[in-house]
Parts: sequence; structure tokens; C-alpha cells
Amino acid sequence: MELREIEYFLAICDELHFTRAAEKLGISQPALSRQMRALEDKLGVRLFDRLGKKIAITEAGKILKEESDKIFSNIEFIYEQIGELQKVKRGKLIVGVMSGELSKLASLVFLELHRMHPYLQMKIIKLDNIEEKVIQNEIDIALTLLPLENEQLKSIPLYNEELYLAVSFSPSLGKKGYC
Repeated sequence: MELREIEYFLAICDELHFTRAAEKLGISQPALSRQMRALEDKLGVRLFDRLGKKIAITEAGKILKEESDKIFSNIEFIYEQIGELQKVKRGKLIVGVMSGELSKLASLVFLELHRMHPYLQMKIIKLDNIEEKVIQNEIDIALTLLPLENEQLKSIPLYNEELYLAVSFSPSLGKKGYC
């Protein structure tokens, strides 16, 4: 099945009239009819009941219409997502990090981002007043260990990490009040 065939099929569903659908598509009515007969032959079912000049969508046609609507919705979503990606391809990204918080993980994330978007200019700035800089749009995003509790900002946790304490079975720690 080709997208063109689905597009033709949906136009007929919208118009419920072959001639008007053909006009809408900019093709001749006989060409549209041939395309639909070929699609029906390919699928092995009738998509429309033809009652003189009137048509009705069959149950098989309703299924194809529902799934075809999803296909075109997904295609539209793909174009939107790629458009968003293209916006990120070039430009500048200023990232603020609190002093001492630029971890190895963050470095790896920025390296991967640079690999994916080589034309994106990234600038990483160490700051102590990171919250204020984000609110004033002096930096685009901030990387911090603690969530920033400000209604003007949204904090998104990137990952959770568990820390463990390992101690010897030696009784000396217990005597000192550590365990």
C-alpha cells in the first residue's frame, strides 16, 4: 500500500463522492476510480459500497480509514519532531552549573549532545547564584544536585543514585560510636 493510495482513499472518505474527491486531489475521476479498484483488489475487500452516484464506507473501509488517520497523524508528528530537531541543530546553549557540581556524568552528557549536534555551540559556566541566572535568562538551563524550589522554574530529576557505606567487621568502629 502506498501513501498516495491512502491519501486518495481518505479524500473519498471525506467527500463521499468520487468526482468531488478527484477535483480536490487534482486528478480525473476515472483515474481515482481505477486507483480505488486497484487498492480494493490488493486488499481483497471492498472499501466502498457504490449505490449509483452515492457511496458508503464499508466496515473494511472504516477500519482502513481509522488506521490511515493514525498513519497521517504519525507522519505529521514526525515532521514536527524533525522540525524541532532542526531548530536545535544550530544555535547556542548556555548551561549553568554550581561550583563543584560538574560531574563526570554531566561531562559525558554534554559530549554526547555535542556529538549529536556538532554545530550547537555550548557554553558551560560555573555559578553560585544559578537560580537567579536561569530566571533572568542569562543561562538556558542549570545543572544542580538539589532541586531549585522556585515557582518560576521546573526541576527535572535526571537520575537517582544510591550511595553505600562499607565498613570492616572490626569492632573498633562500633566502640567509637559509629555503628
